[in-house]
Amino acid sequence: MLIAKFLRLSFIVSTAAAFLFPTFAAPVRPASVLVLSQREEKGRIVGSVVSAEDGSPLVGATILIQGMVLGTTTDARGNFTLKDVPAGKHLLVISMVGYRRAVESIRVPAGEEVHVRIQLQSTPVEEAPIVVTASKHEQVAQNTPVSVSVMRGKWLDDRNIVTLDRALRYVPGVVVTESQVSIRGSSGYSRGVGSRTLMLVNGVPMLTGDTGEIIWELIPVEWVDRVEVVKGAGSALYGSNAIGGVINVVTKDPSVQPVTYVRAFAGLYDSPYYPEWKWSSSHQSFGGWSLGHSRSVGKASFFASVSRTTNSGYRENDYYQRWTGFGILKLNLTTSQTVSLLADGLLQRRGNFLFWRDLRHALQPPDEQLLQRVSSDRWTLAPMYHYVASERLLVNARLMIHSSHWEDNINNPGGVGNWATTTLLDGELQANYSSVHGMLWTFGSEFSGSRVRSNLFGNPHGWTGALYAQDEFSPSRAIRLTVGVRLDLLKQDTISTQGQINPKFGMVYTLQEGTALRLSAGSGFRVPSFGELFTTTSASGFRVIPNPRLKPERSWSFEAGANHEIPSLGVLDVAFFDNEFWDLIEAQFVQIMTNGYTDYVGRFDNVTRARVRGAEISLRTGLFRGAVTAEFAYTFLDARDLQTNDVLKYRPKHALYGSVGIHPSWWEMGVDVRYLSRVERVDEEFVKLGIVRNGDARVPIFVTDCRAVFHVTPLGFPIDVGLIVNNIFQYNYVELIGNLGPIRNYTAYLRASL
Repeated sequence: MLIAKFLRLSFIVSTAAAFLFPTFAAPVRPASVLVLSQREEKGRIVGSVVSAEDGSPLVGATILIQGMVLGTTTDARGNFTLKDVPAGKHLLVISMVGYRRAVESIRVPAGEEVHVRIQLQSTPVEEAPIVVTASKHEQVAQNTPVSVSVMRGKWLDDRNIVTLDRALRYVPGVVVTESQVSIRGSSGYSRGVGSRTLMLVNGVPMLTGDTGEIIWELIPVEWVDRVEVVKGAGSALYGSNAIGGVINVVTKDPSVQPVTYVRAFAGLYDSPYYPEWKWSSSHQSFGGWSLGHSRSVGKASFFASVSRTTNSGYRENDYYQRWTGFGILKLNLTTSQTVSLLADGLLQRRGNFLFWRDLRHALQPPDEQLLQRVSSDRWTLAPMYHYVASERLLVNARLMIHSSHWEDNINNPGGVGNWATTTLLDGELQANYSSVHGMLWTFGSEFSGSRVRSNLFGNPHGWTGALYAQDEFSPSRAIRLTVGVRLDLLKQDTISTQGQINPKFGMVYTLQEGTALRLSAGSGFRVPSFGELFTTTSASGFRVIPNPRLKPERSWSFEAGANHEIPSLGVLDVAFFDNEFWDLIEAQFVQIMTNGYTDYVGRFDNVTRARVRGAEISLRTGLFRGAVTAEFAYTFLDARDLQTNDVLKYRPKHALYGSVGIHPSWWEMGVDVRYLSRVERVDEEFVKLGIVRNGDARVPIFVTDCRAVFHVTPLGFPIDVGLIVNNIFQYNYVELIGNLGPIRNYTAYLRASL
């Protein structure tokens, strides 16, 4: 049924494309004339990118032709080739981490090959990087009309990040409550259901089909090039779940030369701050290893890894044991066509810690939770197709299949309690077209469908189909405008079909080289997950009932900001934002009559007309030629329920992040600091009804992490040895009601590339 609907939508898009593409394409000519014309009108750019300091080749530098879809990266020798370049004058934009971006003017004669050698000057602070998530094509981050934060893979490596949610706690404007991520106050907390942030890996959605949540253990942290965080409603390009923003993990390309990657780590939790919190006579431990390999064979290249991690848990019954795998296979069919396959998998067994017994037993759950466990098996396959049809037309297509099965023993200690099996199918056809008039079009179609079998949600199914288009153009040399719209049709089981139209507008005004002002507005929406619509369960004396009358959430996001590159010093970014929400879905306590008695139960309702306003400022700087680097970010948030004039739950008003690093030649040291003001509102009903004892205990969050990394080559290949102390001052805090945050812990790791 899902396949049939997908094929029908593909037929509609293909028919529309038959009418659209003649508008963009050149008039049809005989094949012989066309071939002769291409030989006369096109040329090649062959070149190399090297360091201006010592002339060494730079591997992985990005080269783009401004105003076109043509682009490439340098190989292991720093060389690159751009084929089928139209004759004439072009601007090459060259960028790389740790080097100042360069713009070179190149004239390409018809039918000839031009050779260039480009030198990049090192810089202590990374300038505006190349990003792909904001507009579904490569562009300089400073040229996007929305805020985009970028976290490099090295940041994850140096801190031995095991799951990405821990790293996101240090991204400006992002707050993570336990496992739920919130961008600029878009989300509070709903355990295990719904996400107002769309999670992607190389553009492939990574949300579950039943509860609509992010499974962080399934997101790769090995072989990561960068993590892009787009802030504000992104539904005009990405549809549902992008109501608060988009996070995209962009992995490295498979290497040309054989590379084997090894990582191993081990750690211990310290004793709790208060002796009465100690629940075991021994220290709890954690550890794991990862093994990966990348290489090219002929026209094929790949990266594949497997990881094993275990954690006995600093809280009782909060252990986990997991296997994860991730891989990318690429095959170059021709010089302009590439097919690839992304795959990942997770096998996990863990305990279940919902909340503490009371404050005197903050690291122990109530007795009924002690034997609870959850097991899950998940995998994803995503074939993709990339076609450079011409110097102005780029086509991408993908299909994603995600399968998951999880079960617990809640309410049935001797067997299976709740369980769900889900299949999710998602496909997209996208094109980027750069016109001769300087317009850059992005348009496409997307379809997703899911089917669930569960004793928790029933057996629902649903589908979504969408068409979208976006145009970017410059009415003057200093101004770049973006307009776009997306139409979504969605069906959730027995609920009637609904439609959503989401427009967007953006403007970037370049005051001078390295300084840009931005302005954007866009609408967003989120379809309620099956978990919010149909959950029927009980746990720890608390019952949840379904609500099939839920409506999609809606929003409008507005932003005004500025980005300024301070020569030889750093990058300053300032943003002011206003997010308006309608029909926000929140978990509520409601009264119902059961056998003549009044009972309090949980249910998801459209209850809130909300407004989230605030400001964000961040600074990245470097001193002494990069020997010392620092990053600081501050976010102010005014998140309010306009119906009750009360603050929204789990939204801290102030968030301050800081990071300082020292980088001599063979060792590094660093400190990360995170401060969140005391959350003004939580789920007070859990406290009033006696479900979570001492649940109103909470303080501001002030966490300091320290690290040291040593780069050595004792065996002729590079080895990194790291030592980490997290929460070095043993600060006690809660992110979520009745859940004490991680206590001080120590990690030692070894990482090598062979």
